[in-house]
Amino acid sequence: MYLNGSNVHGGGRSKNSTKGKLLWRGAQHKATSRRVQAFQKGEQQDKMVAEQRGADKENRPRKSDVSPVGEEAKQRSVFEKAVYDLRHSERVMDQLTLGCRVGLYELRGEIGSGNFSQVRLGIHDLTNERVAVKILDKAHSQALWASEISCMQKLAHPNVVRLYEVVETFRRLHLVMEYASGGELFSLVSTRGRLSDLESKLIFSQVLSAVKYMHDSDIVHRDLKAENVFYTASRCIKVGDFGFSTACRRGQTLDTPCGSPAYAAPELFAQKPYEGQPADLWALGVLLYFMVSGALPFAGANLQKLRRSILRGGFATPPHVSPPCRGVITGILRPGPADRPAAERIMASDWLRGVEYTQPFPVSGLAPGLPGDASHLVLSSDETDAGEALEELGVTEHRLLHSSSQDLRSPITGAYRILLHRAQKRWRVEAVAYDGPAVPPGRWRRYANGGGGGGQRPSVVCVVM
Repeated sequence: MYLNGSNVHGGGRSKNSTKGKLLWRGAQHKATSRRVQAFQKGEQQDKMVAEQRGADKENRPRKSDVSPVGEEAKQRSVFEKAVYDLRHSERVMDQLTLGCRVGLYELRGEIGSGNFSQVRLGIHDLTNERVAVKILDKAHSQALWASEISCMQKLAHPNVVRLYEVVETFRRLHLVMEYASGGELFSLVSTRGRLSDLESKLIFSQVLSAVKYMHDSDIVHRDLKAENVFYTASRCIKVGDFGFSTACRRGQTLDTPCGSPAYAAPELFAQKPYEGQPADLWALGVLLYFMVSGALPFAGANLQKLRRSILRGGFATPPHVSPPCRGVITGILRPGPADRPAAERIMASDWLRGVEYTQPFPVSGLAPGLPGDASHLVLSSDETDAGEALEELGVTEHRLLHSSSQDLRSPITGAYRILLHRAQKRWRVEAVAYDGPAVPPGRWRRYANGGGGGGQRPSVVCVVM
């Protein structure tokens, strides 16, 4: 007999064998049900564990987070968040380590360079303003960069590059300045060739306005040249690079010759004291000649030959130059410093007749006026708007009162000067660069993102250009 109970004779099935098979199938079904139940139970447990792990992972703080998620982080102002990120954000700290950030400015690519400096594009964290950051090595020419900062701090003119803030590190100084995105005059003339009489007049009049303002402020530039004249997207001119600038009253003499030899006045080669203002005006004459002709009036294969050419004083004006413009050039490029006309006389020349010159911005403090501050009893509308903008960023009156410093080395000062300059530009020269809708005055959002609108009439110079 087989174990399955089947009959060896004829293959028939008995009652006992059928009952045994049913019992076997029942046991098999119960075992299968227990296995299914166990599997389902295990699957549910695995699902619960996975959900718990996912929740733990989701709630676990990530190192890459800029700031922890919470009520405290949500309540931080723009200024407080930027300051917090400097100490806690891995991304920001990596930027500081790699030299891609200084203070509240993220540094981008290089936009210029010099013998002891580099200029990089920067983005301000608080206002999103694009700035030019000049990086100086503190080991070189400390007297020069100290003079540069001192001079730029005093200047506020639509045609002069504005200094916003100075950020100092162990080895370097970072001068945060206004960014002129249009390029430099030298590249424009080198690429396109000489400028028309009208273009030259409009550009030169803005440079002349800036130089007159500097001289009236007892400051001389000492390095005026096409490479240091920049323009914005709306072709408004900006005189920059004050690396050789210094304080100098009219009639006061200087001892150190500075600047580019091709723009140097004859007296700078005499190894004697010279007056700063006439030397700047000579450079203006060379600059005007370069604009209308595409070449320099004095040339030489080396410095000695260039020196002889300048001391000789002879140059030829191209025939296409208009007589009034030729008169301005010859009147400025005179060998004797006393024979050169002052900026006021050049403005009154026939060639520049009818030009409306840009006016300097009103004098303002480095930081918003505070109650009880006698120097800020009356604030201008621009200062009021900038102060409101600063408060909306999180810089309150209480923070200002307890600020450790309110000079150019303060991030609060930097933010305020950017906002103030933005308000001033909006109503004046650079207003023509904005073609959006006018926004009612009174709140800083009207220029928070570089906006503009109607108001004071912009300079005729920039409108024509």
